[in-house]
Amino acid sequence: MNKKIAYIFVLCSCLLSFALAMPVYAVDIKGLYEVEVPVYSQAKKARKDAMRRGLLEVLIKISGSSDIPFTPGIPGVLGNAAQYVQQFRYSVWPASRPVPQVPVGEKIPNKILWVKYDKQALNKILQNQGLPIWGRSRPVALIWLAVEDNGERYLLGNDNNDEMKRLFEIESKRRGMPILLPLLDLQDQVAIRVLDVWGDFQEEILQASLRYQTKAILSGRLFRDSYDGWLAKWTLYEENERVNWESTGSSQASVFGDAIDKVANRLSARYAQVINETSEDAFFIIVKNVNKLSDYARVNKYLKSLASVADASAVRLDSNNVTFRLDIKGAEQGVVTAIELGKVLVAAQDDVTTDLTTIDSSSTDRVYRLLR
Repeated sequence: MNKKIAYIFVLCSCLLSFALAMPVYAVDIKGLYEVEVPVYSQAKKARKDAMRRGLLEVLIKISGSSDIPFTPGIPGVLGNAAQYVQQFRYSVWPASRPVPQVPVGEKIPNKILWVKYDKQALNKILQNQGLPIWGRSRPVALIWLAVEDNGERYLLGNDNNDEMKRLFEIESKRRGMPILLPLLDLQDQVAIRVLDVWGDFQEEILQASLRYQTKAILSGRLFRDSYDGWLAKWTLYEENERVNWESTGSSQASVFGDAIDKVANRLSARYAQVINETSEDAFFIIVKNVNKLSDYARVNKYLKSLASVADASAVRLDSNNVTFRLDIKGAEQGVVTAIELGKVLVAAQDDVTTDLTTIDSSSTDRVYRLLR
């Protein structure tokens, strides 16, 4: 390796390490109100059934709860799924996409029906049912998976171009649950071994996960069961808690789907909020490091994008600190959690002396810093 190549290698490694040092607590999920449903026909009956299945999937995705089908009132909504559709179109099943397993006797899908549903209408349905709405900013789960197959064990990584990675990505998209697979580069290889993940050694797993800075860590081992199906044993590390469970299935897709469902259900229970349109409250926050008009516009747009924030307005400017009034439609703590989950504001030490009592005697003085 000559000096020029060595320099480029070191530079790329440094840039990558710097990128991974940035928090990836959460990412913004796009297409929450859209779905792709496998179909084998464009007939009206098949389309009606696909729109019903698609609506159920979207309701689960935006609420974060897989208990949606058992909620009173939802079956009636699903029966009229077509009235909530804004757009739909068909496409040919891509050759690169794994074909889903279907019950014996059913036709194998050869097309995809893409459907976009009415955001306002679906949010209203969830609100009327007293169900939470999980905003588009969602916590990331890092996945360490040790696989045993054909007598070999290996770790699934982000650079693996195999079907298992694609299956995870499909299940992640289905639930709107962002995931991250490890790089398995030299730093990972030094920090963790296949044996560590296979044995669920907590100290090694958590230590190796520090560089990724995610809110949740899912560790698992996948192997064939005695019926030639698949068995996975999972451990979820989240908020200083540890949860264990097993998933079994005839396919890897069903096993991965169960894992993503469990993680999404748990994280949504923490971060999704019940929105109450008829009851509004207000509290105040201070945002530091707002140096120019574009900074203010960025913060204001971000605050208004939060599902439980009805409105946000600046009420005071002190040097580079801006005080915002937030009119909220849910619990205050839920809004605070949503703010800190994003990549725009981070909680800061309260060294600001703004007197909020002159604005509202019941206000809450929370201080944040604008991230660059």
